[in-house]
Amino acid sequence: MRREDFENQLLAASFRALVFAQRFVRNRLSPNLTWIAVLNQSNDDDKAPDEEVYPEDSGSIEVCDSPAGVVDLLFRNEACPQWIDISVVGSDRDMTLVRLVCCGRFQKNEERLYYHKWGTQPFGIKGPPVFEGDKPGKKRSLPGVESAAKAVRAREAPMRILDRIRQAIRVRRMMYNHAVAEELKKRAGKR
Repeated sequence: MRREDFENQLLAASFRALVFAQRFVRNRLSPNLTWIAVLNQSNDDDKAPDEEVYPEDSGSIEVCDSPAGVVDLLFRNEACPQWIDISVVGSDRDMTLVRLVCCGRFQKNEERLYYHKWGTQPFGIKGPPVFEGDKPGKKRSLPGVESAAKAVRAREAPMRILDRIRQAIRVRRMMYNHAVAEELKKRAGKR
């Protein structure tokens, strides 16, 4: 995918997410967008050889106030995240906040991007958040942009902690498996 194609896909997906969200919320959504990107939200243990990962992105949350800022953040080495879930999460009178939940695997081959058959690759259009007490079929109000940004950060912080715990468990399993293998070798050598 070329850089300009990625930017065009971002703009088209942002517009679609805005139109889709408007069906479910009372807020009048402004076309003036700010994006909040939550990076590396995938399990990348089994990445394919043609995919790149950036472990330093794990748990990063970045705010971009322009499409060019999003492209600079997410388009790297002629590749982009294999999937990006896009949704409207907050709205003020003059601004709409769009969340981008991003895969950690970066892919150059456009046909291997998710949502390709819908023509929105790599973007998957998702609905606005559902809050406790929301009634099915009734329009609801979105929080303001600042409140929504804080909520995104608060929600993602525990996920980073879970990622660290999962990583620690993987390391311990590897250490345990190595210790068991060494013990079995010792026992086999004694026979």
